[in-house]
Amino acid sequence: MDRRKEVNLILDIVAFLIGSSLITAGVVTYINGVTQSITIPAFVLGGILFVGALVAFVIDWKKEKKDQLETTEEKTLE
Repeated sequence: MDRRKEVNLILDIVAFLIGSSLITAGVVTYINGVTQSITIPAFVLGGILFVGALVAFVIDWKKEKKDQLETTEEKTLE
């Protein structure tokens, strides 16, 4: 795995963890009845980060599989 792919994977994991933490914070503040000025932004920002990281991870994974398939086909043709 080259350096760019490693960095992308690390960034995906970090965004995923931050997003899930913000969603959890939103749930906890909602359950505890804390002001909704904190709850709604936590849900929204957490959801965006969580879904964005998941989509980025899937896109990177599909690109990797496609590259592996092309490499395998090239080796087969040789």
